[in-house]
Amino acid sequence: MATIKEISEKTGVSPSAVSRILNSDPSFSATTEVRLNVLKCAASLGYRTPRQKKDTSCSLTFGVADWHIIPEGQEPIYDLSFLGKLDGGHAISIRRLNRGEVVPLDGIIAFGIFTPEEMETLMLSTTNIVIINSEKSLDYSFNRIVIDFDIALENAVTYLSEMSGNIAFLGGIWKKDGITIGTHRADRVREILQSKGLYREELFFTGELAGEYGAEAVRRAAEKGATSLMIFSQLLEKGALEEYGKLGLDFPVVIYRDIPLDSEKTAFPVIRMYPVDVWEMAVRTLSSNLIKPKSAVNTYIPAVFEK
Repeated sequence: MATIKEISEKTGVSPSAVSRILNSDPSFSATTEVRLNVLKCAASLGYRTPRQKKDTSCSLTFGVADWHIIPEGQEPIYDLSFLGKLDGGHAISIRRLNRGEVVPLDGIIAFGIFTPEEMETLMLSTTNIVIINSEKSLDYSFNRIVIDFDIALENAVTYLSEMSGNIAFLGGIWKKDGITIGTHRADRVREILQSKGLYREELFFTGELAGEYGAEAVRRAAEKGATSLMIFSQLLEKGALEEYGKLGLDFPVVIYRDIPLDSEKTAFPVIRMYPVDVWEMAVRTLSSNLIKPKSAVNTYIPAVFEK
């Protein structure tokens, strides 16, 4: 088991300073570089911080970093119904983090692809981090849950193609302050449609993440001969489906859902990017790390296509 003395020797930071950093002493002044150096060293050595050593039968607070998948200004609805079923007896609360926010936490669930600078900021809150994304090739030195949504996407495309060859894709792109949401999923859908000979440029729509654009894209898709539809953003969904109804369309539709932005149900088949199993696995991983830290463990979970 690593000690404060060992961390001090490896970082060149005095034992007292190491102790105050690891104890998250608010009265202690140190540069971000020094703090990160100590925290990274402690994590690499498997050192359990005082917060990690606390009695896990008490309450735990886990942060959620979701600004790479949820556009600014939107409030997601997390399905946390599983929390009451977890073993261990401790109460768990979930706190949604703002980008750049630093607060003492017992763990963080980070959705999406994060820059090294963003990861360093997250580490100032805790080194107990689980990253969730669909990029199999990324090399993070943290625990990861990798979502394989290719199978669900392939199943959805097959489902639509069996009834119609003219599949329209409706997605949206959101960009602000160096963050882009929506391009990865659109690119992957395009690749799969192309591989099956089903891609038509005039039926592939990516515009503003707003209901008005959703309605406009459905009108244009119908005019250009679409006979099935994939709606890949909940921000487009309401406007798109309202227009679908107004036009009297009855062709098949598939809806994509990552983190729901409302509790409204849909009668259409759904690609569910983050089933509740993902949340439960993330919380269990963070909880177990408080007892015995593990680093760079990758767990693969498939997204789900629900007809």
